[in-house]
Amino acid sequence: MNPKIVYFLGWVLLGWNCFFSHSLQAQKPEFTVAFYNLENLFDTVDSPDTDDAEFLPSSGWSQERYRKKLNQLSRVIDTLGTPSGPDFLGVCEAENRLVLEDLVSGSLLKNKGYKVIHEESSDPRGIDVGFLYKGSNFKVLSHQAFRLFMPDTQIVRTRDVLWVFGRTKEKDTIGFFVCHWPSRRGGERADRYRQYIASRIREISDSLAVLYPGATWLLMGDLNDEPSDRSVRLALGALAPQDSACHQKNWFNPMAAIQEKGDGTHAYQQKWHVLDQILLKCAGMPDAGYRILDGSATVYRPQWMQSRHEKYFGEPYRTYAGKNYLGGFSDHFPVYVKIQKR
Repeated sequence: MNPKIVYFLGWVLLGWNCFFSHSLQAQKPEFTVAFYNLENLFDTVDSPDTDDAEFLPSSGWSQERYRKKLNQLSRVIDTLGTPSGPDFLGVCEAENRLVLEDLVSGSLLKNKGYKVIHEESSDPRGIDVGFLYKGSNFKVLSHQAFRLFMPDTQIVRTRDVLWVFGRTKEKDTIGFFVCHWPSRRGGERADRYRQYIASRIREISDSLAVLYPGATWLLMGDLNDEPSDRSVRLALGALAPQDSACHQKNWFNPMAAIQEKGDGTHAYQQKWHVLDQILLKCAGMPDAGYRILDGSATVYRPQWMQSRHEKYFGEPYRTYAGKNYLGGFSDHFPVYVKIQKR
């Protein structure tokens, strides 16, 4: 055969192979997973079972302010991660199911098809975690709230851990843990509580990974600790991107790279902290389930979500600063990752 023809056919085959490989990559299912601390999303109705006095009309929390808060949060979620919003969104600091239903039924989100999973927790202030998902992409098969008691007391001192398990339209199974760990207030005792919560979640997730082999597992939440802290790094077993191996009982934490850059989701005394995180469990075979796309872990912080105040310039434009009403979004920036089928 003429060498020129052989050379030409070689380039054709190489080009076809590249095109075919790219097409397969493009066809792999991909979803956006996000988490957002809503900063005290309360309605205006007095709940006798919780301490919601500071968010009642008698304290200045009006129906007008509530509606503005919903509109502000909707504006964020509308384009969070993608122009059409995230496929899966974990949230915390929501008073009840009603406020989440009001959120997804607002003008910006009502046509996106979000459904709500919520379980009432025993938090004394009445702030819960919740899970929003697009019903066109995901069918919930089971969900449960894990109520965790602290080791030195029989009193619940933290929010429940919400577990949601379901199947994508491609028949892949994915499980989500949505968390809001104990506050950083309380010093060493609060630190022990967060480590305990992390160890219990690790035990629960290990058991569920055995019960549902082949499923993908994601954990998201306001952990009130950073990727390098003991609760996340040791008790939960979360590995940073630079770690060489990801064993079955560990979690992969892409948010560690954000901490290394000095960025964050929440600012305290003008110092950034990565408290809001999304992690992937290193379970199953290397070629099974979903992976977090390299470099996709992002803190969502467009300028219109940032404070313009000189002292707090660039920090989250929040709803309240102490008792002063500002009318912003939240005191946390949301985070998101992209996951793709392996």
